[in-house]
Amino acid sequence: MRLFLYLSICFLFLSSCNKETRVSNPDVLECAQDEDILEYFQNLKDSDTYILSIEEDQDYYTFIPSQEQSIKIEKPCIQVRKIEDKSKCTISFENNQFEFDYRARINVVYKHNPFGKTPLSGSIRIESSLAGRLQLGIKPKAPDTSLLVHQFKELSDELLLPVLGLYYNFDNQIYVQFEIDGQSYYTDTISVAIAQRPSYLPNTIVDVYKPLKMEPGMHFISYRARVPSSPFILDNYGEIRYHLDFTNDEELADLNYDVGMERLANGNYYFGKWPSNQLYEIDVLGNIVNQWNLGNFEFHHNVQEKQDGNFLCTVSAFDMHSSGRIAIEDWIVELDRQSGSIINTWNLKQSLDDSREVFGFAYWGNNVDWAHANAVIHDPADNTIIVSLRTQCVVKLDYQNNVKWILSNHKSWGKNARGENLQQFLLQPLDKEGQPINDPELLEGEASHPDFEWPWYQHAPLINSKGNLMVFDNGENRDWRHGAKYSRAVEYEINEDELTVKQIWQYGKERGIDCYSRIVSDVDVLEQTGNIYFCPGSRVVNGGGNFGAKIIELDYDTREVVFEMRINAPDIVFHRAEKLSLYPASY
Repeated sequence: MRLFLYLSICFLFLSSCNKETRVSNPDVLECAQDEDILEYFQNLKDSDTYILSIEEDQDYYTFIPSQEQSIKIEKPCIQVRKIEDKSKCTISFENNQFEFDYRARINVVYKHNPFGKTPLSGSIRIESSLAGRLQLGIKPKAPDTSLLVHQFKELSDELLLPVLGLYYNFDNQIYVQFEIDGQSYYTDTISVAIAQRPSYLPNTIVDVYKPLKMEPGMHFISYRARVPSSPFILDNYGEIRYHLDFTNDEELADLNYDVGMERLANGNYYFGKWPSNQLYEIDVLGNIVNQWNLGNFEFHHNVQEKQDGNFLCTVSAFDMHSSGRIAIEDWIVELDRQSGSIINTWNLKQSLDDSREVFGFAYWGNNVDWAHANAVIHDPADNTIIVSLRTQCVVKLDYQNNVKWILSNHKSWGKNARGENLQQFLLQPLDKEGQPINDPELLEGEASHPDFEWPWYQHAPLINSKGNLMVFDNGENRDWRHGAKYSRAVEYEINEDELTVKQIWQYGKERGIDCYSRIVSDVDVLEQTGNIYFCPGSRVVNGGGNFGAKIIELDYDTREVVFEMRINAPDIVFHRAEKLSLYPASY
């Protein structure tokens, strides 16, 4: 009796598998021993065994199962046919047929939008008898764009991983490849059709795209134009590739994250909820994995991760202002991530002059917003904090709430609640030659200088690799309304010993009204290229009667714009935008 073997294997890129000890001394069956052959394969089937490997020499095929003893069958009895569409082998002879998993046992399950918060994402579960790594590819929507490929780091026989990067209004194709020992073992294609995107999402137009000069990554937008706040990621063609929608989430259906989300060092996202005393950490599929309570403080604007993992946070304490009203948005706290405790506080009414009203106060009933703290960062060089106060200054404070310096025009600075004269902390501007600029109009903010301008109603401070301060200078009321309307990314070199400030670099003034955003907005220095990420975020003139925001990436040295995208949407589009990879580095 002849034994015919039909071997059907999906994507046979792997030359051999783990033979284990069952390769040694296999039993040998001749063609005439058909009953023994049948009994052997029936026992394999009954014991739920799969075939690790099938080898051949001049006279025999050798079957190496995952369990039981291996077996050699005379070659004249066997005919082998490979059909590369399934990771199975089918053994047939006469009226008997057996199907086995081949090379490894693997089970793959994809679930789209598993928790109801990520309409462009899914999860994939892989269970395999052998440890391996997963690689995913996403078919591009436009034929002239490249395949999005991600190789996961984790090596395991059981994986549960996110699938990111799908498109709205597209029959998405997910290319799955599972690798064992660095070679492809299993591949499949999963189809996921996704309908039109929600109408509240904005339109985008890419005007400049020079990929060879750009920072790798996509554009994370902390979208603000609806409640709940709905962040998304845009690729370099303006397509939305990731979207968080908390509409049906019990905890976050009313989310307003104010400044927005950022990515933690561990790869998750973090943010605060305004108005509340809650901070959150979520994974990429929108699940809350940590939550912190700020006690009697109310979150607003910004929470920032320090290098040690703790959070700095802008908050309101609703305590008494010198006017007798209730003060808001004028405290900073530090929260210990591990214990959840508030371990440091800064009351800005103590360190600054809460009666200085030259930039204007905002009144909400009996509340007064005199400082409007919109950002806080940590300076690890000297263990201090730098706070952006939209209607006062940028100020550096130590951990005892003492002022180290103040970056602002010099108009009307008095004493703080401790009786300290704050004029002693004001930075002296220098020209490009390093000489003091003592023009009274500049110092008082009445005029700008060719070599120096003060920041006006600024946002998003950062310390760059040179130790210099950068901010987004919104430019509202520039020179007390005497100046033109433009916003800038601007870099200042501050000498803390001499209390001087020198303007080193700027971009945006030459763009005029085209990049002017009187509120919100962001600037970043990109890690790999050193490019500047300049992002005016609200009511920016975008042409054709449209308003919205812009994402601009430019070369620091040449100021060449290497990427520019318009995002058309009403009111505040975003406080912050980040250039980042679609998958966190942890994956």
